[in-house]
Amino acid sequence: MGLLDKFFAKYDDAKLVRQVELALVEDPRLKNVGDINVVSENGVIQLIGHVPQGATKDRAETIAVQSVSAIGLKYDHVENRLEIVK
Repeated sequence: MGLLDKFFAKYDDAKLVRQVELALVEDPRLKNVGDINVVSENGVIQLIGHVPQGATKDRAETIAVQSVSAIGLKYDHVENRLEIVK
């Protein structure tokens, strides 16, 4: 995405959050594995919370990207702020 595209981009943050939350809940590898909250502002999707291991953190980010890309939702990027807590 070029500089002008980012400047004029309009994102549906509420739809981004709903799509990612739904995908995270539906993924069998992420059920009951931690506390993952999704926030989006100006197309930047943030994953915030606590998970038990690095693989879970990585999986959540992968699911977030795939879920919005699969249906063509426009977003800027995903920030994975999940913390690993054992």
